[in-house]
Amino acid sequence: MDRSATHRDTTIALIFGASRWPDSPKFSDAPSLARSADAFIQALRSQEGLGIPPRNIKSLFDSFDDPAEQLKQARVFVDQRRRESEERGSPIGDLVLYYAGHGDYEGDGREFYLTIKRTDKDQPLLTSITAKSLGDWWRQTARDLRTYLIVDCCFAAALHHGFLTSPLGLAEKRLDEAFRNSNTFDTDVGAPISGVALLAAAGPDMPAFAPADEEYSRFTGILLDVLRNGDQRGPAVLSLVPLHRDYDLLAGCG
Repeated sequence: MDRSATHRDTTIALIFGASRWPDSPKFSDAPSLARSADAFIQALRSQEGLGIPPRNIKSLFDSFDDPAEQLKQARVFVDQRRRESEERGSPIGDLVLYYAGHGDYEGDGREFYLTIKRTDKDQPLLTSITAKSLGDWWRQTARDLRTYLIVDCCFAAALHHGFLTSPLGLAEKRLDEAFRNSNTFDTDVGAPISGVALLAAAGPDMPAFAPADEEYSRFTGILLDVLRNGDQRGPAVLSLVPLHRDYDLLAGCG
């Protein structure tokens, strides 16, 4: 039995982000982010990687569409792939959502946002994907899927605020309370049947690294290495825990 939590035919992936910000000059062009996004897509598609069919992957990286349009396209893609997979009798169970770009705060409330190519310096919250808008999108579109949120930008961990369900938030829940109902846990694969796992390149007050002289950003470069070569010290089935540990060790963050 394949006991891995993700299966290539029932996994879909969305790629967001940007490497250029023509209307927001405070963000320098970052070609390494474009290479990182391309390489991550190849890792998703490769038989040596996750082997996800190309039809199950949609990239909006470096799209000049506004944030609302990007999230609409993402919703249409998810809905379509889910409908088609259910007709085949193999419903989608997992969503990989990857972002590479710049993250920043705006306003007195320090609202966190993810830049896109359309981000404008004068109205960054209106022209970017905010933590709240992405969290709302997920709740409306994919909350019943296992979602792997992989975020490569400065302050990336701040994105979790968009996914909290109350002022206390998911962080205040104990795992035994969250999974008390056996219907929320898939014992065959040892993973919840739904929810969000966040792998962040940096803490909420920390920068991420995308050196100009390196092919990929530091975070995605290490992520690709582990996906391609595995983790000799970890279990047979890879989870986000060893990925986080390896990044901390190799990037000197831990």
